[in-house]
Amino acid sequence: MHKKVTIYDIAKEAGVSPATVSRALSRPGLVSSVTIANVRSVAERLGYDMPRRIRQLDDAAAATISAQRTGLVAVVAPDIANPFQSICIKVVQNVMAAHGYTVIVSDTMENMLAHKLLSNVWMQQIDGAVLIAPRTGEVELRKIADTMPLAIINRAVPGIDQVLSDTRNAVRQALLSLQVAGVSTITYLAGPSSSWSDSNRHTIIVHEAQRLGMSVTQIRATQPTMENGFKAIGKFLRHPTDALFAFNDIMAIGFMAAAQRNDINIPADVKVIGFDDIPMSAFTNPTLSTIHLPVEQNARNAARLLLQRIRRFNTGEARTVMEQAMFIERGSIHATKPQADSAESVPTA
Repeated sequence: MHKKVTIYDIAKEAGVSPATVSRALSRPGLVSSVTIANVRSVAERLGYDMPRRIRQLDDAAAATISAQRTGLVAVVAPDIANPFQSICIKVVQNVMAAHGYTVIVSDTMENMLAHKLLSNVWMQQIDGAVLIAPRTGEVELRKIADTMPLAIINRAVPGIDQVLSDTRNAVRQALLSLQVAGVSTITYLAGPSSSWSDSNRHTIIVHEAQRLGMSVTQIRATQPTMENGFKAIGKFLRHPTDALFAFNDIMAIGFMAAAQRNDINIPADVKVIGFDDIPMSAFTNPTLSTIHLPVEQNARNAARLLLQRIRRFNTGEARTVMEQAMFIERGSIHATKPQADSAESVPTA
């Protein structure tokens, strides 16, 4: 015989007090819509036998939650001038507009404090948000996700809907190509220290390079921009290597411009690889080899995850959608090799 489910069981599972459970079930006007949805979802999953009086409140509670929706969602990016992020924003806007939502866009300018302030201001004004490569800490992101529907791109945080790109195989293919070209030493031109993507890319590059007997050193720029890629040439020349792997394409392009100004031949003197496959990478001289990320698909996935979470009143298990990255080899590795442009040349964070 199964034990009868009580409000104490629901409270323990939902992470709230028994009093909150009681109010969510019988007096929904006293608690938030998110708490109501959470408590009732847990109650249903545990098989709680709701009294008829409480069941009659369900339709009214659902109507109240729906009435509180604004039809607004936010897309927050650290730098909307970054081609990867601008494409993400456009795709999310298109998907959300098709479902009747208006999108508010915010550029936090790589500022974690601005990101936090915007999140606090918007929590009560929007139905949900897509965060592109957020620099905010995990604790703060979880607080936001507990308060409103949230989906993130290019950031792994347990308990939050997220869209990621698996870059390991693509990086391995890039390193094999470098090895064939005679490369044994590599510089990683790092992005922001607060970026999860930067740490993830550096870790994968180092691990895969070590497996191939190659060494990796790191130099860091203050911001992931073309200008800072250009300025990085000074640090590189103090300890030059056979190849440079940049955090993103725009940094790689800036580095190539500086190298050429210093009479450094690419790829004869140094071979260069970026991350993103932004459209410009196919038109540089030489054309830029890069790790292609499926940015448009990632953005569509994030928008769909957000829509589903809004419809479920921010309840249910968090989901992770993983897409495969691909190595695009171009002239910055092999000068005489035919240029292989990607069919879909689009950008990353």
